[in-house]
This record gives sequence, structure tokens and C-alpha cells, in this order.
Amino acid sequence: ELTLPTEQELETLKKVIDKLNPEAVMMSVNSMSFWNAIAVTRLLKERKIIWGGVQPLIDPERCLEYADIIVRGEGDEAIIDVLNAIKNNKNYSKIKNIWAKKNGKIIKNDFRPLVKDLSKLPFPDYTDKNKIYILGKNIYNKNPLPHSKYSYNISFSRGCPFSCTYCLNHVLNKTFKNKYLRRRSVESVINELRRAKRIFPKLRDINFWDDVFLMNSKWLKEFVVKYKKYISLPFFAYGNANFITEENMNLLKQAGISFFDLGIQSGSSRVRIGIFGRIDNDEQILRADRIIHKFRIPVGYDIIFSEFETEEDMER
Repeated sequence: ELTLPTEQELETLKKVIDKLNPEAVMMSVNSMSFWNAIAVTRLLKERKIIWGGVQPLIDPERCLEYADIIVRGEGDEAIIDVLNAIKNNKNYSKIKNIWAKKNGKIIKNDFRPLVKDLSKLPFPDYTDKNKIYILGKNIYNKNPLPHSKYSYNISFSRGCPFSCTYCLNHVLNKTFKNKYLRRRSVESVINELRRAKRIFPKLRDINFWDDVFLMNSKWLKEFVVKYKKYISLPFFAYGNANFITEENMNLLKQAGISFFDLGIQSGSSRVRIGIFGRIDNDEQILRADRIIHKFRIPVGYDIIFSEFETEEDMER
């Protein structure tokens, strides 16, 4: 169900923005937050509005009906260039990864090279420093939602080796010629988590939101040794049947995995392979499930309920 910001929240946000008086306002926009972004953009239309994220990549023209500038693809370097240009009152219309409106026309720039080494990027900032949180008419300088103190969310990779039709990754793989998939070093991941434990001393568990946690056995072996030594907290991860082996699941068990989400998407191979574009057949999924249960790892199954499935599919 779509939840839009309340009138009270928008009014409070307007007061905060007017007080801060920034030259530009940036938003990360995906399909779920698209209408929220429109509401906020209309509220702050007198300022320069910059959208980034998934939606500007796949639907740029419609996004520019609302935003002044969109960042397509990775924004790590592009957004710095844009903000420096705005700050110094210079032309930003030729910056790569940028589309912008100018004199009623859309300026479309090419993509810049992907970031080769993700480990060189700074860690996400989940602290309360320079943050403002709005709930209704209330303004907080510290996150009022307690879950952030106990669970830490992390992604150490970008992209996926698969190109399932229902997922953004098939667009990323096509757009960037199957070079989008990259992952950080084990050292980088462990350093971020060690930092998280210092910042959040009450941390109870870790959530890895990477599309496929298991891809590289050498990486996994190094990760397990260092995770057990330095982090040693229960964790959640996604996985695909093609990468599940007894060796890999044994390693995850040793590291302290508390829940594994197995991507299936449909119990019908006709839908799963023929429509969703997955490559895992029934035998592979059943084999993977047996291995997971052998190691007594709690498991969930990622399923998409769709109108592609007939009653006959459901009965199988």
C-alpha cells in the first residue's frame, strides 16, 4: 500500500528546508518512492531539485517532468561534480551521468565509467550527525525509531550475475554490458561492520541485502574467518540455488547465519524460467533446500505471486 507523506509532515519539512535554505535538494527515487518524491518536489519547487536512484535510470523523461536534474547510473562521482558546479555557479549540463532541462529541452549526457573498486568508497553514514528526522509535526535530531540501534543493514556488492526479467538487474546488465556486477573486499566489509559495532554498541544482528550473497568461494572463506573473529553476530542473507553447496552452507553456519532467504519466485518452472527468466530448475531448488535443511539453517522463500500463474500451475 502506497503511503504518502501527511500534510503535517510536508508542512514540517517545508519549515525545515526554509530554515536550512539549501541551494539544491537531492532525492533518491525508486518506483516505491516515486509519488513521495513528486509530493516533496512540488513542495520545494522554488529550489533546484536533483533526483537520483533507480527511477531516473529507467524512466528519465518522466522524472524530468518534475526534477531539474537527474543522475542516471552511479552517482558517487557525478553528484559531487554537480554540487560543485552549482556552488561555483558553473555549467553542469555537460557532466557525465547527468540529464538536465535547459530552455525547454532535455540535455542527455553519456554514462561515465563504473566505479572499479567499491572498497575505495566511503561507508554509509548511519549516525545522527547532521541528520533531521520528521514524524508528523515533530522534529528530531536523533533517530526516534529504535530498530536502527539493534540491526545493521549492509550491501557489499552492486549488481547480480543473473538477468531475471522482473528485476532491475536485467536493465543494469544490459545498460552496462554485463560489467555492473562488482563486490568489495572482505577487509572493507569487516571494517564497516567493526565501525558499526563501535557506533551501535547494542547491535544484535546484521542484514546483508546483496542480491546474491554466495558467488565466490574464495571470498566467502576469507569472510567467514574474519567475520567470526571480529564481528560474530547473527546475520541474514539472500541466495540462489545455483550457488548453494554443502561447503558454502557449512561456512555460513560456522559464521553464524540466522536466516537465509532462498530466491524461487515461482513454484512453476514454466513461469520461473519461461517468463521470469531464472535459470534454476526444480531439481536445483530442491537440492539446495535439502542442503539448507541439513545444516538446520532457518530458511524463507522469496515468491512472486503473479497473474502469470494458472490454477494448473498452483496445483502442481
